[in-house]
Parts: sequence; structure tokens; C-alpha cells
Amino acid sequence: PADTTRLGDYRYTGYDSSGSPLMRGTLTFLRKDSTSVSGVWNLQGPAGYGPQVGTGTFVGGIDGKVVWLNLNPDYVDNNVILYGEVNQGTYTGRWEVITLHGVVYSAEFSAVKISSR
Repeated sequence: PADTTRLGDYRYTGYDSSGSPLMRGTLTFLRKDSTSVSGVWNLQGPAGYGPQVGTGTFVGGIDGKVVWLNLNPDYVDNNVILYGEVNQGTYTGRWEVITLHGVVYSAEFSAVKISSR
């Protein structure tokens, strides 16, 4: 059987560079196999930090406890990427806005599992 321990809803907070909450919402992990995940996101916060306000889908990869998510898989430029570790119901790490010029914004995030699927 597939490992479904990471599937479910996570309450997400993305912080600004000073550590203050900037984005809040939900990441819902819908599918997982040994190397990839996918799902949907619903985030609220100020504009100007890449395309991460509103709703969308994500795709990502898994390497042990390390999980990366691309919140804008249909974009070639102006992506929001989450890099972090999942450990006992928490997903923590860094979020980055990446354009053709490279990383233009980076700060920490945390997400806590609030329900399972």
C-alpha cells in the first residue's frame, strides 16, 4: 500500500524576511507516490510576492523527509517554490519567488497538518 502519512490539509503560514506572518492559508496534499506529490493551495496575503495569492495547484518532489513544491507548475517564469522537511505533521522550510533573474525573494514558512485524507 502507498504511504499516505503526508496526505491531507496543512495550515500554512509564509513569513516575511523579518519573521512576521505574510501569507496564510491551506496546502492540501491529494496524491503522493515514492518521489512526487501534488495538490491544491488556497493562500491569502498581500500582492507583490509572486503568484501565491488566491488558489492554485501544486506539484512537487520527495526525497526522504525533504519535500519541494512548485505552486505555479504552468509558469515558466515567476514561480513560488517551497523547500522544506516534513516531520511528525509539520512541514517547515523556505519559500522563494524565482524569476528568470533568479531568486528575488526568500523567507521561511511553516505548515501544520490539520486533517488527513
